[in-house]
Parts: sequence; C-alpha cells; structure tokens
Amino acid sequence: MAEAYETFKHKGWKVVILADDTAYDLNPYENYDRIGKAYYRRLCRDGGYGDPKTDADLIALAEEAAEEGNICFPVSSYDAHGPGTFTVDVHSPLNPEDDLADTRSNGIIVVDYQKAAKEFGLEREELVSKVTEVVKIEAKEYEDWANGNVWGFEIIHPQTGEVEESCWGFIGEPEYAIEAAKEAISGPPMTQPPSELDEAIKAFFQRNPGGQITMLEDPHGSGIMVKIAGSNNGVTFGIDGLVEELGSDFVPEAIE
Repeated sequence: MAEAYETFKHKGWKVVILADDTAYDLNPYENYDRIGKAYYRRLCRDGGYGDPKTDADLIALAEEAAEEGNICFPVSSYDAHGPGTFTVDVHSPLNPEDDLADTRSNGIIVVDYQKAAKEFGLEREELVSKVTEVVKIEAKEYEDWANGNVWGFEIIHPQTGEVEESCWGFIGEPEYAIEAAKEAISGPPMTQPPSELDEAIKAFFQRNPGGQITMLEDPHGSGIMVKIAGSNNGVTFGIDGLVEELGSDFVPEAIE
C-alpha cells in the first residue's frame, strides 16, 4: 500500500488520498478515446512501453498523414533528470512540405482531419488551432501517467475503520481525486456516519433509560454543550465531559 498523500475529514467521513501504483497499464493513448494517435521512437516507463517505432517508421507515418490531409504533430519526449521527470513537448503541426526528420523529434501525434472536423465543427485554420490545444492537453495527461502522477481515494468509516468506498485512476494532480471523493460522500450512495456526540448520547440512554439530554449553546461561545437531566438535578457537559462521564469502558458503536 502506498503512503498516504493526504488524509482529511469530510462530512464526518475519513478520506485518504493515495498514489495509484496499479496504473501501469493505464496508458491514456491506449485505454481512452483520444483525438490524437501517438507514435514514439522511445517511450517511457522501464525503458519502453508498447510498440516503439524506428525513425523510418515515424517518417513514413508522417508522410502518409500528410498525403491523406491529416494533422501531424512532431513530439520530443525525454527524461529530464531521471525517473519521474519524463517530459513530452508537442511542436507545431507539420505543413505538407515539411520533413519530419528536420524536426529531430522522436515521436509524432496524428489527428484524423475528418474525425476532428466532425467533432469540433470547425474549418481548417480554426480546426488546427483547436486540435493543437486538445493534443497538448492529451500529451500532458500521458506525461502525468508516465511519471506516476495517478491517484485514488479511500473513504473510511470513522468508527469501524472499514473502507466504505474507493476509486482509482485519476491522472494528473491529486486535487482531482480529492474532489471526486467529496462528491462521492455528498451523493446518494453515502450516508452520514454517526459523530462522537451521537455515539455518546446513544450510550447514555442505553445506560440511563429514564434520563434526558438537552442540546444547549455554550454561552461562552465554545460550541455545543450537552445537559444531562436526572431525577433530581441536571448536569451540563461539553462533549469531552460527556464521554468521560460515561466511563473508561465506553466504546462507540454504530447507531442502528
């Protein structure tokens, strides 16, 4: 299990954000529908991944793309300073007369012109501009995946410690997994876990069936106070005092 990147509480639930160390086979270009199809002479992750292309293969692909009127982007990919620093630079799209060999790139991204025109409903100049924007976003996603910048979350019940829900494969910044976890807690499948105060009140009634508990605002502004009313008089506690009053054998249990 990877070390937690961040742990926090949201609406009573414990959330743990973790690096997704199972995402090796989650190559975005191979597993998701992307506007660009990437071909590389040298890929990342343990010295290679997928089906690396030779220089001759890349040049032939670029020539074929140009002949068919598609949009071809030269790509330079390299490890800047060792593992975890893989970088992808997307260059300006080739003109029909350009030679891929002159760009000194080690990969290309080919965009089917007809598919892109249908998807975005734009003409040539505007379409190339839009496609360039999208291709760079997709390349950044690939870069994040290659560097292991993939995350997941676990939502843990605060009393039982059991994982109630989890999700993995968030490529990019961990904030994506954080927001997804919060949405999962706020959605219909999740229910609010009992708080420490809920548990203490339940335990009090189990031990004092005839007792009464009243919630009061602390006049000194320190939060909610709890007034326990017995047969003769009443005692007011904060939450810590209530738990202490219940005794050292008090163990929180889920409210039925």
